[in-house]
Amino acid sequence: MGRKRGLPIYLPVFALREPVECGCNFFELIEGEDESGGKYYVGRCVVQARYLTKSQVAECIKYWSKCPFLTIKS
Repeated sequence: MGRKRGLPIYLPVFALREPVECGCNFFELIEGEDESGGKYYVGRCVVQARYLTKSQVAECIKYWSKCPFLTIKS
């Protein structure tokens, strides 16, 4: 279990081992550190104010230009 900003993160579902880039302005990458001092990264959707699972991050990176939030928040 990791912690970032006081919120619990279940690392097997959310943690990315390498930093990623996404073209979406609403995608935020947060860096964290586990109990053993290893770095991990977690994707976060700013619009939904929530962390993204690893599979959701992959979808966000691939299809960010089709995200419905882009038209709503633009």
